[in-house]
Amino acid sequence: MQKSLINILVSLGISPIPSWSYIEKEQEPISKDFFANYLYPMMGATTIAVFFGTLFNKKEAVLECAIKESILCFITLFAAFFISSYVLNKINVRYFQMSNNLLKTQMFVGYISSLSYTLIMIQSLLPELFFIKFANYYILYIIWTGSEHFLKIQDKKRLIYMISSGAILYFIPFFVRKFMLFIMPGLN
Repeated sequence: MQKSLINILVSLGISPIPSWSYIEKEQEPISKDFFANYLYPMMGATTIAVFFGTLFNKKEAVLECAIKESILCFITLFAAFFISSYVLNKINVRYFQMSNNLLKTQMFVGYISSLSYTLIMIQSLLPELFFIKFANYYILYIIWTGSEHFLKIQDKKRLIYMISSGAILYFIPFFVRKFMLFIMPGLN
């Protein structure tokens, strides 16, 4: 399971076009175990990395602070994934004339989000690598290739799709985190 997770993650990061083509061909067997064998372990690993990163890299290395930050991270990742998938699926149907296929949209969002989760893990554990934040822009290229090879978006609509889905995948986690801090000020 972990070997497959790492293989897909590395291949998406290094060569996204063949990876999206493989995911498209193998969609049926992959989709059965997508959440249990790929997405949820990525969310869990990210949460654990945030926990240890907060515990060991903050000046006030307090267990309470690490627990709060990891809870906030997990809630943000989980809620943002499902909200982003739902919103993107509605946009796919309404503006890009795609079929209403929430599972395929969830797979698309999940694979792209897993790269973001990896960057969050690296930033949490190695905060001195400030330049890793620029790798978030590479995710736009992953969206571009995935929209062509996985979702089959028309060429003339792909730029708009990349910008809109990139904005959704960036801003929804940001707003979910801010909302969680607003309704639960104790996490701050």
